Amino acid sequence: MGKPMNYDSFAQTYLRTRTAVNWILKPLLDEVTTLHPNSSILEIGCGTGNYIIELNEKVPDNNYFGFDLSEEMLRVARERNKLIEFTTGNADDRFPYPDKTFQLEFMVDVIHHITKPDVCFKEARRTMKENGVLLIITDSFDDMEKRSLTKFFPEILEIEMDRYPSVDELNLFAGTNGLQLIETKQLNGETELTDDFVSKLEQKCSSAMRLMPDELHKKGMARVKEAQKKKEKWYSYYTMLKYITK
Repeated sequence: MGKPMNYDSFAQTYLRTRTAVNWILKPLLDEVTTLHPNSSILEIGCGTGNYIIELNEKVPDNNYFGFDLSEEMLRVARERNKLIEFTTGNADDRFPYPDKTFQLEFMVDVIHHITKPDVCFKEARRTMKENGVLLIITDSFDDMEKRSLTKFFPEILEIEMDRYPSVDELNLFAGTNGLQLIETKQLNGETELTDDFVSKLEQKCSSAMRLMPDELHKKGMARVKEAQKKKEKWYSYYTMLKYITK
């Protein structure tokens, strides 16, 4: 469960190929807009800052923070936004913040990199204020089976199943560390197979692609390009888990 990856050498590629998508950004914004001004918001595993930067730009009257293990990803994030406090930290270890700091914490596409989810949930709870909220946006096993990433790159399913915790496992870790699940929400989106999007797939914008042999990636790209000719779309499926402090 959970396999960390070295993102230092991938930071510039990540910057070019990954952006905040609307079907994930919207529920995050919905949550942020319920908070009082000057609330403190943390992104766990923020990478180059796609989502925390979007939130800061759209709802600027809060205090925004992000931490990540990759120094190079953080360097890129700091160059993109000087108002957010980006800090080096490991979600498998003690978070670099005092107790009861944040009203809202969230992570997007991160939980499968964490090898000690029990520690991560414990630290999330420690650093959250009372009545705080934790949002985890991840892929359930059902999401993995339905999404286009698996359709075009079927070998990825085994890779993902090996490193992703199940939703039930996440709920168990949360419950034993003082967090209560109050909502499970499906987040779905579709993307045109434009030349730009196909180029991002060729650059292995998904971490799972970096774990598969190049030959299998090339075969998958051939399927993608054939689908592009047929004007097919790329379908994404995610699951958002919302926890509150007990």
